[in-house]
Amino acid sequence: MDNNHSEQTIPFVIKKKGKQVKYISLPFSDEVTLLHSKKINENIISGILQTSDNISIELRCKYEGDGFKNKLIGHKHLLDLTQESKIIFNTFKKTQVQQPIQKAIKEGLSGEVRIDFDAMTEFYKLHLITRKKLGIPIQPKRFFFHFFHEIIKNNLGFIVLVSIGKKVISAGIFAGANKTITYKFSASHPEYLTYRPNNLMLWTAILESKKRGFEVFDFGRTDLETKGLRKFKQGWGTIEEPLYYSYYPEIPDKTKFIFIKNNIVTPVIKHSPGFVCQWTGEVLYKYFG
Repeated sequence: MDNNHSEQTIPFVIKKKGKQVKYISLPFSDEVTLLHSKKINENIISGILQTSDNISIELRCKYEGDGFKNKLIGHKHLLDLTQESKIIFNTFKKTQVQQPIQKAIKEGLSGEVRIDFDAMTEFYKLHLITRKKLGIPIQPKRFFFHFFHEIIKNNLGFIVLVSIGKKVISAGIFAGANKTITYKFSASHPEYLTYRPNNLMLWTAILESKKRGFEVFDFGRTDLETKGLRKFKQGWGTIEEPLYYSYYPEIPDKTKFIFIKNNIVTPVIKHSPGFVCQWTGEVLYKYFG
């Protein structure tokens, strides 16, 4: 995989397999909106298509024209941060969000905002437990190393840890730019879920985001099949919007990939030691973007 930007200014990662060339903008991103005018975008895309007959393109936004086909892949949920904290809190569903936050605080849980690498290490340890339980390969360690040095260390994000006593039981990573902060990753210890620590983790992040001057809290992509997660995000007073990706020349058939993931990769990770989750992440994670 070559990490490149096209010369025409739309950011792409370019994959080459034999004579096949695939442009993706950008893998592991929920949405990459084209910034230029429709005419400029059309000129850029047309220029790429003229370079070869064996090109495929995946745009992580809705794009019309040039033979692209659109697919609804999920939803995004946005929370307005311009109101006072109390008003924002009152938009949350009472039993689903408000009461669990209050309960967590009453039972002694505490949320802490961190920007040090030790916090990233704490997140990774919890994230490995979470991914193993779900049967999903964990991102390579170097992914979080670079995320910390490129994002957190440059004041473009932060980490939230939720603890009971000295034990970290929930963690989240957030990245922001242009007045929008995005909920990127989360992890929680399965033995402590009755405390609903993720609610306190998110509320801590929302308060920190307001303090930093962000105006929109983006809960990130919710895939169509994760109905429970969608309902959870709807409970936070969010505005729901459809999320489309655009493909050329055809929408890819991921049936084989999904079968292998659900019937081979997931069961193996769930029933193996943690190092298997780490190893499969090192080898396979690039295919999950």
